[in-house]
Amino acid sequence: MRFCGLDGQKDYPYLYINLGVEDLVLPGFKATDALKKDVFCTKKCPKKDETPKLNLPQSRKDVVPKSSKFDTADIGGICFPVDGEAFDILKEATINALKSSDAGNSILDIYNMRKSVGIACGLSIVIALLYIWLMSMFAEVIAWIAIVLTQLGLIGLTVGCYFYRDNLKQIEAKNIEAGLPGWEAPSASLIDGG
Repeated sequence: MRFCGLDGQKDYPYLYINLGVEDLVLPGFKATDALKKDVFCTKKCPKKDETPKLNLPQSRKDVVPKSSKFDTADIGGICFPVDGEAFDILKEATINALKSSDAGNSILDIYNMRKSVGIACGLSIVIALLYIWLMSMFAEVIAWIAIVLTQLGLIGLTVGCYFYRDNLKQIEAKNIEAGLPGWEAPSASLIDGG
């Protein structure tokens, strides 16, 4: 396997796919087949009608590179078409490839929902900033509300404990009347008054 820009390909850092527009629109065109035979490393991305300078291995010296049918530009080390027709065809081929797989469908779903996702992210930032602003404006009021609610909760807990203790005292009294030791668990009939 050869990697552009590494080892024997140091002077040829760009990946070039040796196809013309007519190759992309042929019925039955498969990108995987093209990548097996028509991919080369080149010194620079070729312009339209320019023959790319390829570093061909000995086994492929019989390959005559086609002159580029479109302008290309380096995008991440790959020579992509940048003019209208080739770019549109490549874009359509990419979308079709994405549609034909489950992973691709997931990516397309996210892409199609980009407006909704963007709006949701923007609104979440606005809501967070509004919440921060409200917290800073009403911090003292919020602190007093928290103190009052805590006090009310403690008073309610105290009252609840008082009534629970009172209920236990009544149960203890009924147990003593029934001849049981004071705090043992009574039967259901003793609690109900029977």
